[in-house]
Amino acid sequence: MSSPPENTPAPAAAGGPLPNPALLMRLALAYRSSMVLFAATELGVFTAIARGHASLSELADACGAQPEPLRMLLNACVDEGMLTIDEDRYRNTPVSDAFLVRDRR
Repeated sequence: MSSPPENTPAPAAAGGPLPNPALLMRLALAYRSSMVLFAATELGVFTAIARGHASLSELADACGAQPEPLRMLLNACVDEGMLTIDEDRYRNTPVSDAFLVRDRR
């Protein structure tokens, strides 16, 4: 039986401390953040909001999306800092408004 290469970390000892999972968590969340950005952009969420559609039902109609999945996407955009929400009305943040609205400049 051969031994593992020297640069292979040993598995955590039984009952011993586990390595910090921060790298894996950061990578997983980066993927999620990118997918939220891409999905909202592809649906035209930021453009629809800039054109005055701000409620969930208005945005669902404008984007051709089902309300519940869109609500989850919009709230993810809020969590990521791309949108704000006030009394059930979504708004673009300044950076979203400047860079994610189609035909803005």
